[in-house]
Amino acid sequence: EHPAGVGAALQLVAPQAPPSARFFGFLSLVRAAEAGRLRPEDGQVGQMRGVLLDMAAQSTLSATGDLQEVPAFVREKYAQALAAVSVHASEWPDGWPELQPKLFAAGQLSRAHAALVLTFVRSVCEALQSDAAARLHVKR
Repeated sequence: EHPAGVGAALQLVAPQAPPSARFFGFLSLVRAAEAGRLRPEDGQVGQMRGVLLDMAAQSTLSATGDLQEVPAFVREKYAQALAAVSVHASEWPDGWPELQPKLFAAGQLSRAHAALVLTFVRSVCEALQSDAAARLHVKR
């Protein structure tokens, strides 16, 4: 919950960081978003959203632009982080209108990009399903 948490997580997910650090950085973003610690009006969240979207749209998830060189566990956690930020910290789709067109355009770049987009979509569905189940549980 520290104000520098988003900045620290973004440093951990940099393409030159070791895969385990990147995984932990993406996991930190997932947990912060799910806990409601990321607010769309926060300037750091806007920066984070730009960095995360560029990782797919401009292939900066990989230092060389080749997503195949990024370990699968890092790619999956990245997609989960992007989904968590989309669902919990962006008021998406209205609060982040450029996400879907840029991400789907990125999905046409390569098979690895397409797989990344599909993992993102699955993760969004899982996050929404989890939220709906939690709301139903509270109502009962």
